[in-house]
Amino acid sequence: IAEHEEDYDFIILDSPAGIGKDNLALNAYCDLRIVVVTPDKSSLTDSYSLIKILSLKYDIKENHLLVNQVSTITQYQRIVRSMSETVDQFLNGQLRILGGISKVEDAVDRFDQTLLKNADSKIHKNFLKVVVKLVEECERQTMSVKKSVPTLGADDFEQEAQK
Repeated sequence: IAEHEEDYDFIILDSPAGIGKDNLALNAYCDLRIVVVTPDKSSLTDSYSLIKILSLKYDIKENHLLVNQVSTITQYQRIVRSMSETVDQFLNGQLRILGGISKVEDAVDRFDQTLLKNADSKIHKNFLKVVVKLVEECERQTMSVKKSVPTLGADDFEQEAQK
């Protein structure tokens, strides 16, 4: 990744849910983390667990939150408030809210068509708002990170993943 960081404005890695060693190491060395949460209680618990371990083990106090599969604005607000207050109160951390993505009732194999080919769809509009906010956050983050974070090589990542 370090070899190609100058070739791209952004490198986005998708990691699985959970708190496995590789996932923790990957998240620890990212300039920016997006924790994707759904209204499901297990998703909320897993997301908080990831944030907590990153905070306690790696002193990471800032993460981004994206709420996926939102059914109502009330549900979205409840999740954002609950996660933000919990992270702030118990971890002295901050969640930067990227927004929410509406729940889609289409078949899984039609998701790409719904998202990308129908510019008038609610999910497409939600997604574009999130992308714009993310770009703004990345630009803000890049200005401060490039000044203070050393470049890590593959060996550094491998050593951390093995811990």
